[in-house]
Amino acid sequence: MQVKLKLSHKGLILVSTLLAFELIFVAALAWLLNEAEQSALKEAHSKEIVGKTNHIFQLVFDAGQAASQFHKNMDNLSYAAAFEQSVTRLPAEVQGLKELVRDDPPYLELVKRIDRNCAILTRLVDRGVMLVQSGRQLQAMAFIKRAKPLFEMAKDGLVDDLHSLMQAQERIISESPVAQARARHQVQQLLFAGIVLNILLAIMLALFFTRGITGRLEVLAENTARLARGEPLRGLLPGSDEIARVDRVFHDMAEALAEAKRKEQAVMESLRASEERVRSIIENMLVGLVTVTPEGRIETVNPRMEQILGYTQAELAGKHIASLFAGPQSSDPETFFNLLKGKAMGHEFEQVARKKNGDSCAIEISLSEFNAREGPRLIANVLDVTERHEMERLKQEFVAMVSHDLRTPLTSIRTFLDMLTRGVYGALTDTGIQRSGMAERNISRLIALINDLLDIEKMEAGRLDMHLEPTAVEPVLARSLEAVRGFAEQHQVQIAVEPTSARVMADGDRLVQVLVNLLSNAVKFSPADSTVTVSAVETPKFVELRVADKGRGVPPEHRQAIFERFRQVQLSDSKQKGGTGLGLAICKAIVEQHGGTIGVESDPGAGSTFWFRIPTAAATAGASQVGSAEPAS
Repeated sequence: MQVKLKLSHKGLILVSTLLAFELIFVAALAWLLNEAEQSALKEAHSKEIVGKTNHIFQLVFDAGQAASQFHKNMDNLSYAAAFEQSVTRLPAEVQGLKELVRDDPPYLELVKRIDRNCAILTRLVDRGVMLVQSGRQLQAMAFIKRAKPLFEMAKDGLVDDLHSLMQAQERIISESPVAQARARHQVQQLLFAGIVLNILLAIMLALFFTRGITGRLEVLAENTARLARGEPLRGLLPGSDEIARVDRVFHDMAEALAEAKRKEQAVMESLRASEERVRSIIENMLVGLVTVTPEGRIETVNPRMEQILGYTQAELAGKHIASLFAGPQSSDPETFFNLLKGKAMGHEFEQVARKKNGDSCAIEISLSEFNAREGPRLIANVLDVTERHEMERLKQEFVAMVSHDLRTPLTSIRTFLDMLTRGVYGALTDTGIQRSGMAERNISRLIALINDLLDIEKMEAGRLDMHLEPTAVEPVLARSLEAVRGFAEQHQVQIAVEPTSARVMADGDRLVQVLVNLLSNAVKFSPADSTVTVSAVETPKFVELRVADKGRGVPPEHRQAIFERFRQVQLSDSKQKGGTGLGLAICKAIVEQHGGTIGVESDPGAGSTFWFRIPTAAATAGASQVGSAEPAS
């Protein structure tokens, strides 16, 4: 683990001393190594100068030999050629020597003199050779005699300078190994001393830091034990090193544990309060609750369930749920339980339960699954529907009363008023005719309301007769038009029917009822001298019948509501236009029992189009064939 400690004053002095020593040690070692390297480079450089000087000296010697032989035998030009060859190479070699000593002014001056003497020798020999080659032997001999002192002086100077340069470089070469050996020895001594001192300083630093780390680790260990026991920790360790950060983590953990303990206590209090609240809700629910094992055994019931059946929690616990119901299911509880799960899982299912006193009561039961700590369980919601059945019985009695005891007298009264208005029982005054006509219209509205209520109740009870058969649409349209023709003439509204050859699977009389209702509404809300259009749109699966008017239209917020009971676009419509608000609800029920849909499209202020879709006869026949073929496969 890497440790970063906050140093004391003594620690800072110790670390500063170590750093200073290391810097001095590295600087001295670098200087000695540089000296050794410079000595080696200087030796190599001197050897290169000596080699170049030897080469120049050899060329000068060769040139002197050739010149001497040429002086003795001027007829032999090969000596002149050999001299010229040696002298020609001298400038390049001398230039190379200049490059080697360019950074050393004394040696550079010496090489310049060598260069000048080489040039003198070259110039003198070139002049003598030129005279000989031109056939002027006497002039050549006279020139050589005159130039001999200058030639000898230049040659001697050249040789002396080359010899001096070689001696100086040979001295450097001879001294370099000694300097290198001395440098190596100094480096060895410095390295040895540095290693020893580094070891001593490392031991001192280890002792210094170990003593500080040990104390901090003891505090850390003690805080660890305190954290495990749940006791308060010692104060935070100073610094930003790993040990201090770990100690800070321990303090954070201690605070987090304390906070978690406080939150746990708060959660437990909340859970207890929530449990009491849930228990109170369950105990005061108006619906019976029963928890059941996957095998059908009752575990718990709420007080409402005890009230419904008359049993206590202790009496019901452990019993099979099939024992609560009247009938032969108690002989095979498992089969009944599977049937109950299939019928009541997620749905409401009515059954007859048996109370403790032997009486029967109608209940509505629904099942749902949930996971308890003990495993999966079922919960049964039980509702006593005895009062509902009683209400249904009373409603049916009321419908029967309306049907038999109210509609028949009202029909007789309407007939009497009609005859009275026509003067069958004597002439009436204008006021009498007006009042009797008003009474007849009110009676007609009451009879229409009673008929609509009876139709609605029959539909909800599933007792509305439907005779579905392949039916041509055009005769249905003709019958509907004939039924509302007089009503349309009273309102000065024309009805236009588009011809069609479509056929649907429907009850023709019920379709006429729907169309008459839609046409009556269209005529009722259309302005005078306007036209209501009836059309049929056929597709492979359904036929859509459309009734379009030029009335005020239906606002978007009312387009779904108008198909509900007693709902109209405006509250004043029932008074001004008549109607009960049940017509569209009846239309919707009839269309849906045909397997179709109904709706409205409207542009407020520009009219409405009511439509409904009924399956075609061909589509219904095809579906029936597929259904009948499936079992055979």
